[in-house]
Amino acid sequence: MDKVLIAAPTADVKNYCLNEWYENVLSFNHPNTKVFLADNSKTNKNVKHLRSIGIESEWTEPNGSIISTMAKSHNACRDYAIRNNYTWWLHLETDVFPPSDIIEKLMCHNRGVVGAPYHSYEGIDRALVVQDSFEYSKGDGRFQVLSALNNYADSFLDGTLKKVYHIGLGCVLIHKSVFQDIKFRSEKGVDLHPDSYFATDCFSKGIGIYVATDTLCVHKNKAWGVHGVDYK
Repeated sequence: MDKVLIAAPTADVKNYCLNEWYENVLSFNHPNTKVFLADNSKTNKNVKHLRSIGIESEWTEPNGSIISTMAKSHNACRDYAIRNNYTWWLHLETDVFPPSDIIEKLMCHNRGVVGAPYHSYEGIDRALVVQDSFEYSKGDGRFQVLSALNNYADSFLDGTLKKVYHIGLGCVLIHKSVFQDIKFRSEKGVDLHPDSYFATDCFSKGIGIYVATDTLCVHKNKAWGVHGVDYK
């Protein structure tokens, strides 16, 4: 039975749904899993809280920008998966709620990177966290997203497996052949997050990113005072 690490960055600002998230993770069907969270709160106090409820965690001290700190936390999860010889890494953000059979559903597609879709925000701001096309600029060597699914995109969720340029890392199953090869990164002065660099690096290496549209996760993302949604 393949070992699956369930891991992602987190911080105390996401504790509003932490207990509910962990209960959902404990309901997963796959019998050989471990949960690890790389906490990047301002202090290491939240690590003690995570450990007190049974979640293995380590503090990745914030360094510099939010983006560079996130890259550090992603890589703490990656290093844990490599160090402990996991075959799969389910990158599951601590406000994303998939069904209990999510690991089996994603694993059956036999892809190096395959995720389940979810929405960001609600109401008129609701959007699938999927970018479905791209362009390579020879001039500066960067990839530019041409089209994002910035509405309800009901037609996209037709139950098939789709190859895309990028999906958010909210619920993504990554095989060791990929996470051993690709390290998360950021670039000073560039407003591009580590998940976007991950997509870019996968594309440059010919690694396909897929989304299984037969499974939609619930995303209990806090609105941060902008969108008027609060899951407290």
